[in-house]
Amino acid sequence: MKISTIPVLLASVLCAFAGDPSWEKCYNGPANAPDHAEALALDSKGNAVVTGFSTGTSGGYDMLTAKFSGKTGRRIWEQRYDGPTSQYDKGIDVAVDQQGNVVVVGQSIGTGNNYDYYTAKYSGVDGTLLWQQRFDGGYSNGDYPIDLVLDAQGNAIVTGWSYDNNNYSYYTVKYAAADGTPVWGARYRGDYYNSYGQAQAVDVDSQGNVVVTGQSYTSYYSGNYDIHTVKYAAADGAVLWTKIYNGSANSTDYGYDVAVDGEDNVVVAGMTYTNRGYNSDWDYYTAKYSGTDGSTIWEQGLNSLNNGRDEGQRVVLNKKGDVCVTGESRNNYDEDYSGYSILTAMYSGSDGALLWNQQHSVTGYSYQYVTGLTMDSKGNPVIAGYYRDYLQQNNAYKLLGLKLNGKNGDLLWKKISPYGQKNHISRAASVAVDDADRVFMTGYTTGSKNSSDYLIMKCGPLADGLISNVSGSKYLGDDIYNQHALKQTSTVFLAPGSTRSFNVVIQNDAPMAATYAFKGSAGSQNVSVFYTDEKGQDITSAVRNGTYRTRKMPPGTNDVCNVRVSVDGDAPRWQIVPIKMHIGDDDTLKIVVWVN
Repeated sequence: MKISTIPVLLASVLCAFAGDPSWEKCYNGPANAPDHAEALALDSKGNAVVTGFSTGTSGGYDMLTAKFSGKTGRRIWEQRYDGPTSQYDKGIDVAVDQQGNVVVVGQSIGTGNNYDYYTAKYSGVDGTLLWQQRFDGGYSNGDYPIDLVLDAQGNAIVTGWSYDNNNYSYYTVKYAAADGTPVWGARYRGDYYNSYGQAQAVDVDSQGNVVVTGQSYTSYYSGNYDIHTVKYAAADGAVLWTKIYNGSANSTDYGYDVAVDGEDNVVVAGMTYTNRGYNSDWDYYTAKYSGTDGSTIWEQGLNSLNNGRDEGQRVVLNKKGDVCVTGESRNNYDEDYSGYSILTAMYSGSDGALLWNQQHSVTGYSYQYVTGLTMDSKGNPVIAGYYRDYLQQNNAYKLLGLKLNGKNGDLLWKKISPYGQKNHISRAASVAVDDADRVFMTGYTTGSKNSSDYLIMKCGPLADGLISNVSGSKYLGDDIYNQHALKQTSTVFLAPGSTRSFNVVIQNDAPMAATYAFKGSAGSQNVSVFYTDEKGQDITSAVRNGTYRTRKMPPGTNDVCNVRVSVDGDAPRWQIVPIKMHIGDDDTLKIVVWVN
């Protein structure tokens, strides 16, 4: 159970996040050397599977895939893959099929010291290896997988780039769900035979057809990348259509992500060169193409308020088909701003009209980097990444998570890892949201041996504690409970006859029911506290003169209440003891309370 208190009248200026997530877990490999989680997926029960690399006892990097309990963070199983040369094996992406089995893809150095695609499927129950496949393009320059998606039948589609004698080209391969047999493989190098193609993302439509986007040279004479999007037939990988975008400046354009909507239309996000001048030449590029023939339904560019370099890197769609794009925007170099902020935009799915765009930054002198984007059940975007503040002496990278209001882009909460101090680093690499809107992030952090460890964390849907940036806000601290009331009391001064309102979010993450209460005041002060639910209906009667009113919460539920505190007469202050609760014998719940 967690509580956070936010002044209602000041909710629009919410700008910081504090408090502990539901759990955090680290994994330190056998060599006490670098371990980096790179990707995250959830199964239907809310358990988390992560993949990345872990230094093995031989000194090389092994691909490490592990499954964690969504409720407790307990590690259920792990699988370590040490490739044929015991050099470098790194998990890049992970997905979970409808049966809960796990598919991972990664880069693995094979014979000849070149990178190959490596794809494996594990049992979701105990991690038993079900099948594995390597792809070696046959040339000495290597093959680099970048993205993975599963179709409705659980077949695995992997894309990336592969050398094919002339240069690199897109290479996409489909593996059968049952045994990993390659169903088909397809190369794409664009119109120019010596193109340098780099696939960046893959998705599937409702028929199992495959869409890939990235960038490639279009012609020998241009010498610049254009955004190339390709659609392949589900059955045999035949090209159904291609779409090439060359921006207005006839220069370099990058495709970074792709998503297919409910009508099988294709949405692409990237950036385009506009030739406006130094440091402001790049804009977001977002387009929607017909799933039938690739014709353009709409396309939009976006130049940030700072007129900086804007890189649209991730895209996700809400239930209505509206399009959310996020990425990095380089700020102007002046006395107020430096570095990258996170720029997020929402477009209407039907016509591409800009619904809103917002820039978010931890400080004015920091670099924010985006590594993941997803959306909760209410259509609120959730962003993962990391940042670095160059005004701090120990300006190490720190994990960063943001949740935005899907209606207007306002910040709902911000998570900054407690790590990243004293030259320690922490970065988020991937993010996912479960059916109850709880947020999972994975990445890595500096561990006890001063080497990086896997980091995975779970945050409640309301982010475990919020505070406004109003002067005088006070953190009451964390407390561990075992049938006790909070040991600290907040005192707030009010003018005679005045009233204050607070939103109070209470989360019961315990496996049992919990009873809580607010105490109105101490002594003879005449203070009333009312409770209302999120619909504005009273759920308790007034609490006056130190009395309690209690409310029982089932396990796994949230209360969003409004507390109105009024002072009758000339009482100069009111006191609130935020919680008194009974939770049986569980003493592991942490309460986070902020009061203005």
